[in-house]
Amino acid sequence: MDDLSPPRYAALVAPAIDRVHLSVHERTRRDHGATLMRYGVPRRGLGLLVSLRFVLPRGALRRPAFALAARYHDPAEVDRAVGELVADGWLVPDEHGPAPDALTPDERCAAFLHALYDAHAEVTTAAWEPRATSLPGLAAMAGRLLAGAVPSGGPSFDVFCPPYERAGDPPGVLLFNRLAALRYHRSDAHVAAWSAAGLTAATMRGLAADDPRRAGIEAETDRLAAPAYGVLSTAERLDLLAGLATLA
Repeated sequence: MDDLSPPRYAALVAPAIDRVHLSVHERTRRDHGATLMRYGVPRRGLGLLVSLRFVLPRGALRRPAFALAARYHDPAEVDRAVGELVADGWLVPDEHGPAPDALTPDERCAAFLHALYDAHAEVTTAAWEPRATSLPGLAAMAGRLLAGAVPSGGPSFDVFCPPYERAGDPPGVLLFNRLAALRYHRSDAHVAAWSAAGLTAATMRGLAADDPRRAGIEAETDRLAAPAYGVLSTAERLDLLAGLATLA
């Protein structure tokens, strides 16, 4: 903790963000999974809709962009998932968009995404009630990080940021989705790092935890992700890290 420089901080905060992100998803599945499944979302495409919950309500998304949300999955499998959503009418061509391959949610899909936001609002409000007074400040810092990340953002961050935000949603939802968007900034940095090392997504999936190449790739990822954190003071970085630790 003596070194909170942006590259070092990028390494420290990434797992804290991941823990918060996963904890909300896990509690949502536990407490609201049965209700959400009643919408009948195709199994293969469910994960994509959940991942892109804060992107699709903003408007149409070009078909190749869906793969950016699942970079470590088989691209053919991602394409099949999108195809299933299109075939079942959950995603429909955007008749008014500039790109012929742009897809937008149909009414059922929009209703599912709205219900998902409601579930996340309930989960974050209940789970983080003891820290309720800190949530607006944490959400505001996450918003500043997103703005600070724009100049160094890669292809997924450029497409998926800023996150859609409903009027009236509690600060827990704003924080959750802003952190989710920020994760794509690091995802872009990670892809750039392992691509520069001559690796592929398939290679990374099979790379052992103790492979010496992994340490180098993570260090380069931290360096590339660091500019986003330059907008926070050292004290603010510590406050964010401590605040996230109390939420997961």
